[in-house]
Amino acid sequence: LGRLLMSPGDLQQAEPHLRCALRGLEQVLGPDDPETLIAASNLGTLLKHRGLFEEAQPLVRRAWEGSVTLRGEEHPETLVFAMNHAAVLKEMGRCMEAEPLLRKALEILGKHRGSQHPDVLAAAGHLSSLL
Repeated sequence: LGRLLMSPGDLQQAEPHLRCALRGLEQVLGPDDPETLIAASNLGTLLKHRGLFEEAQPLVRRAWEGSVTLRGEEHPETLVFAMNHAAVLKEMGRCMEAEPLLRKALEILGKHRGSQHPDVLAAAGHLSSLL
């Protein structure tokens, strides 16, 4: 429900649903389960869109680091989590930390998904805004 509410832009209404989903998944599946990491990333992304960067950063970092551990650095989902983390870092003015994450995501996703894939385009857009 939280992701559905996020789509049309009702971020305030989506937030409690995403928080509830994250808490529930942590309790049922554990903090490092892939579904829990997705929920952490979703909530972090919503908080980024609301301008709550300090609260978003640990969530998107957790998702990225957890995915690195579970799937490896070059897994497509890990790279999407890296982009989410980089986007928050960029908003926090931490561009030097964001740039290598975006470059890696752009390079590897571009090879595997092609230059016109939405994830590749997103990485390119984020990176171009840093340069």
